[in-house]
Amino acid sequence: MYGLFNKCERMNNYLQLVVLNLLSVIALSYGRPCTISTDKRMADCSNRGFDHIPHLSNLTEGLDLSGNKLSLLDKSSFLNLPNLQSLNLNWNEIKLIGKETFFGLPALQDLSLGHNHINIVQQPFTEIRFTLNTKLKYLDLSFNVNLPLDAEALYPDSVFASLMSLQELHIDLLPNPIFGTGFGNMTKLNKLVFKDCTLMHLKNDTFINFHDLESLTYLDMSNCHVNDTYVVKIEKAFLQHFSSLQYLDLSRTSITFPVAMDILYGLTATTNQSHPVRKMKVLNLYNVNPLILLWINDVNYTVKVTKEMTQYYRQLCVEDIDLGNNGIVEIAVGTLESFVDFSCLRRISFSENNFLFTFPRFALSALIFFEESVHLEELDYSYVAIKFSHGIKEGQQVNGKQLRYLPEPQRQSSFRCVMPLSLGPHMRFFRLTHLLFPFFIDCDLDISRSPTLYLLDISHTTISSADFRIKGVRVEYMNVSGMDFATSGRMLLGNMEGVHRLVIQNANLDRAFSNKNYIFKDIKRLNEVDMSSNHLSILEEESVQGLEGVTNIDLSWNIFNDFPAGLYILPNLTNIDLRNNKITYLRKKARTWLDLMDSRPERNIRILMYGNPFACTCDTLEFVFWICDTSVMLDYHNKYTCVVPNGSIAMLRHVNDNYQLFLGNCNQESFWIVFAIFGMSIMLLFLVISSFVFKYRWKVQYFFWRKFKKQEAAVDNVRQYTFKSFFVLSEDDWWSRNYLLPKLVQLENEHNIRVCWQERNFSHNKYQLRQLSEFLPDSEKLVFVITEDFIADNWCEFVLNTCINESVTRKNRECLVMIFINLDFNRVPEYVTSAYKYCKTITYPEEENDRDGFWNEIRQTILTRE
Repeated sequence: MYGLFNKCERMNNYLQLVVLNLLSVIALSYGRPCTISTDKRMADCSNRGFDHIPHLSNLTEGLDLSGNKLSLLDKSSFLNLPNLQSLNLNWNEIKLIGKETFFGLPALQDLSLGHNHINIVQQPFTEIRFTLNTKLKYLDLSFNVNLPLDAEALYPDSVFASLMSLQELHIDLLPNPIFGTGFGNMTKLNKLVFKDCTLMHLKNDTFINFHDLESLTYLDMSNCHVNDTYVVKIEKAFLQHFSSLQYLDLSRTSITFPVAMDILYGLTATTNQSHPVRKMKVLNLYNVNPLILLWINDVNYTVKVTKEMTQYYRQLCVEDIDLGNNGIVEIAVGTLESFVDFSCLRRISFSENNFLFTFPRFALSALIFFEESVHLEELDYSYVAIKFSHGIKEGQQVNGKQLRYLPEPQRQSSFRCVMPLSLGPHMRFFRLTHLLFPFFIDCDLDISRSPTLYLLDISHTTISSADFRIKGVRVEYMNVSGMDFATSGRMLLGNMEGVHRLVIQNANLDRAFSNKNYIFKDIKRLNEVDMSSNHLSILEEESVQGLEGVTNIDLSWNIFNDFPAGLYILPNLTNIDLRNNKITYLRKKARTWLDLMDSRPERNIRILMYGNPFACTCDTLEFVFWICDTSVMLDYHNKYTCVVPNGSIAMLRHVNDNYQLFLGNCNQESFWIVFAIFGMSIMLLFLVISSFVFKYRWKVQYFFWRKFKKQEAAVDNVRQYTFKSFFVLSEDDWWSRNYLLPKLVQLENEHNIRVCWQERNFSHNKYQLRQLSEFLPDSEKLVFVITEDFIADNWCEFVLNTCINESVTRKNRECLVMIFINLDFNRVPEYVTSAYKYCKTITYPEEENDRDGFWNEIRQTILTRE
């Protein structure tokens, strides 16, 4: 009990020590003074734990007080800071702000009060005036108010009416907002951002007092959420008062895609017969789905885009629109063609939906869409998951067995059709990435009608084969990462007319090169190539044929343990990225080549090797000196680390400067290295002679045995044998012990013969080799029972070779017999296969009905005389 008390006391002391350390760290961080710039114009006082405004120079223009514990601001807070232009008070605990707090800041331009406890709809905030802050352009009041969802919120008119110079306002959108006439005074307001945004009631006249704000072009209502316990009412014309709106962001707002399309009605209020289309810059409708609410209520949600759904969008002409991640499974035929004006469209994103452009009934609509969108510059159709391919036809069977992973055979044809793909004359960025549905391309694609194409990204696309051409490719950037180039792809890459940078990551290039699929061989022009993350351990010269014009090559995140040999034949290299491989040092050949490449008058060379496990040993000492003295440009070479002989990690530069300390015994070791080399040479010679003797050991032993053993005289020129057969089998052979040996005993009794095998006939008190020399010549047949145990038994190998020599001496190969028992012939060693051609063979059958014939054949073989 006393011991338990001591343990508890020690535990309490330990916990107290931990708490004291934590408090010390916090106290040190809170006790830090502000960081002041040399000219005293900028002061960083963030995260110091201040509960008051610190004393600062009156020259201060920028002050960051975020992350402190300020709770009260009054007119004395900033009296000595008349030149203050930027004030950040985010993430404090401010509850009260005096009405004259900012009177003494005439130069103030940016004011941030976000993430505090200010109630902007109640006093004393409603008494604040910014009349004297005539230069104030940016105000952040977001994440402050926390009102009940059913309470009306009247924004203080007098406060916002005094913000006549304000250009950007960040504020919370309260559940039942009422914006008074004072907002009409903010005539310079350009950008309105609702941060903590709760949608409850948005009426058609909610923003009526914003009608005259002609400079207001940007409205951000992203990430707005709803509460499923209340009825949400959003009238579709509430945007009608934003007459000059050019940028509308509704992304991640929980209103569903059909509702989002309905509220576009408010933007069409300015359209008429003479101006049927309203032009806008950006419309962001990315992920306008209440996914969490749908999941909670177990609602299956999909969207089919129809003409009725897009009736208001048809009156808009938007340059940049994002429709991604909205659960769209289909676009009805004729919907795209019904749009009034395509001339504005510059960028459109359909990513993360679930519809196919390639449906036959929709393909024509898509082609018309591209033809009409003459100014389209960027198309993103990525992350589309329709169906995962398992590579087989359902129900396919072979030999009555269901196949699950049999790939469908490729269709081959000598004729290649060409399909023109018009992406528009101004298309610059074309993304078709992560298309998770199986498809194949039998025709070559011609994109020569898109001369301005800058980026072509078809990475991680489940194309069944990369053996197709994309003709007319002249791009700066092409990405084919994630596609399987193990057995195909040479045709795809070989027809690129001009690509500046090719990215081919995670593309099984290790398997491609091992299969001799040299995919770069036919490339016409390429400047940069990224082959990172391909499990490459070697890069032979054949693998980089076609890349002679490459200047930059990225081989990072592979598993090279030496400098890639294929780089030696690339004469134009200026940048090599070998970061995060397994290279321990560079050999002399690589160092010499790098120095030679760096000596070119027209260009130098740069190699990146950070993240490799360099070694600092006597063997790599020249590499350590080279890497610190070379003129070749390196990345972070002062931060390279290496493993020293004692196993610790040190800075490579430090090892170079103090190599006598780390590697001072290298000269002493040189004598022992020479001695070791000489000793190893003698040992190697001995091993060669020993291996020669070992290889022919059976003949050597048999020669001496035959040479010195007294031979018995033949009687009437007919050799009389004591044993009909000598069986060579493993002592661990279960089958022989249970099946073969009982049969042999039975045979002996029936025919009055004798059969020999080691376990029964050899004496344990005599040398086995001597007994073998006695029994072997006295046996008429030599039978080997080849099983797994036989192959694993070195004694059986010895006896087999001795028996072969015995048959040579007898000049009779018919005495040799092999019986194979349940053996995989692919695993039979070389010494058995070499003896196989000299022997009669008998194989144990798998079918039980054939085994009587097997035993009869053994009986006949034993009883038949040579």
